[in-house]
Amino acid sequence: MNTCSGSNSIEPDTEFFLIADMGTTNLVVSSGVETVRIKNPQTRYGSDIVSRIYYSLKNGPEALQSALLKGLLDGFRLLYEKSRNSTAQAGSSKQPFIFPVQNIVLTGNTVMMHFLTGLQTSGMAAFPFTPVSFFDYECIVSQIFPALDFSLWSSIFSPETRVYLPPCIDSFTGADLVCASAGCGLYGSYSASAEENTGLNDIKDSSRLLIDIGTNTEILLVHKGNYFACSTAAGPAFEGGSIKSSLRGSELLHSLGLMLDQGQMDTTGMLLQDKTLLCQSDVRQLQLAKAAICAAVETLLHEASVSSSAIYEVFLCGAFGTNIVSSDIVKTGLLNTDLAQKITVKESAVIEGSLILAKSKEIRRQTACQAKATKVIQLADNSFFAKEYIECMNF
Repeated sequence: MNTCSGSNSIEPDTEFFLIADMGTTNLVVSSGVETVRIKNPQTRYGSDIVSRIYYSLKNGPEALQSALLKGLLDGFRLLYEKSRNSTAQAGSSKQPFIFPVQNIVLTGNTVMMHFLTGLQTSGMAAFPFTPVSFFDYECIVSQIFPALDFSLWSSIFSPETRVYLPPCIDSFTGADLVCASAGCGLYGSYSASAEENTGLNDIKDSSRLLIDIGTNTEILLVHKGNYFACSTAAGPAFEGGSIKSSLRGSELLHSLGLMLDQGQMDTTGMLLQDKTLLCQSDVRQLQLAKAAICAAVETLLHEASVSSSAIYEVFLCGAFGTNIVSSDIVKTGLLNTDLAQKITVKESAVIEGSLILAKSKEIRRQTACQAKATKVIQLADNSFFAKEYIECMNF
């Protein structure tokens, strides 16, 4: 796996920030030092964003917005308590207590950003999949939580605390992908040290791939200064949703690899023994997820006319786990051998990128321009994707 990666230079810390990555299955809240993860309360209205869009069409967006806002507040409270306990244990001189915060960044896929702000998602229910907003603006926290009694939350933020909503690229390639790309140095500007470490004359001319694995998996390709993106509905399997096993992320992938090695299942995913590491339904859910991700990657490379051998680095982001093993990726067919050998794990890329965009107005401006210039590849009616999806199904 690669150790070098692109990076953005940021302005010095002068204020404290609170970051929330609003995933379809999980909400991740972080200060950049402490992090908490909780289940997204919206899951009761559907396990994926498409089902939640249809719920919103039938019942209105209010319930989805309310559930998300409650989840964010729960996450903020848990992070506050964790940060306070950690500071008390480490001593205030060693670890700063960030609360109350002056700035918040709220990021997520485009649909989640719409639910957050109470915007209609009907335009994203059918082609041409048109969102109401691409965001990239600041507001104050009282506009996000208009009914909140702020006297009860003064230890965490004030009504005037600034909130930044990063830009989205398209209906299903959202602000979370933008933030992850900034965190990996694919959007924004590169540091001189990163160029020296790679040994490339111009890091901007090299080809890099970012895969943010989640229920809605988003992928960005940078090739010779051009940007391509796509998203695929991988489902919540790798994040633990719809899975009976207590394993998560890379643990699930490793279990699939062991089952293949030990003859517990065949390459079609059919179980061959009574006692196996994962049950048949779990295997099928993971099989669908990995096929969607693999096919999306191959389709993006195909549409951009880029071979996998031309990719210099593959950033693997999201809650997939830092213990991912390249052999598991190849064995299970999540990625091809060429790409699997070039992986750099950046589990916290969304959080890191959110902090960068919050602190640097110049990188924020550059990132917004690059997001607008990104060509989105639609997979819904793509014949190459449909063919690859079937071919990627087996292990």
